[in-house]
Amino acid sequence: MTTASLDQPALLREYREAVDRLPVLTRVVFILSAAHDITLAEIGRRLSIHYVAVQDCLSEALFMLDTMLDGETPGRRKREGIAIAEAALRRRYRASRCNVRQLTLRIFRRATGKADTFEEWLFGLGMRP
Repeated sequence: MTTASLDQPALLREYREAVDRLPVLTRVVFILSAAHDITLAEIGRRLSIHYVAVQDCLSEALFMLDTMLDGETPGRRKREGIAIAEAALRRRYRASRCNVRQLTLRIFRRATGKADTFEEWLFGLGMRP
C-alpha cells in the first residue's frame, strides 16, 4: 500500500485496524514508544519487564504493522523474552478473567498512570476513527 493510493482517513483507518490486531504486549510497547515518546528503558521499568523484551516487542510491532499494511497476514516471531514477559503480565493482571482490550488498558494504565480510554491513548497523535 502506498500513501498515494489512499486518502488520509482511509490510511488512518487501516493503521488503526493494524494496531488493534497487534498482540497485547507488543501493542502497549509500540503505543508507549510511538505515541507517548517514552524510552524503551522506561517502558521496561514501568511494565517490570526486561529491556530486551521491550526491544523485541517494538521490533515485532514494526514488522507486523508493515506486513499488515502491505495486505499480508504476519506471523509472530519466536522471541523467548516476549513470551516470558507476556506470561508474567498475564499472571500479574489475571488475564484469564478479562478480554484482550481490558488487559491492554490495565497494562497501559499502570505504565502511564492515566485512565484514558483506548481510543484516546491510541490516537493521541491526532488520529480519529
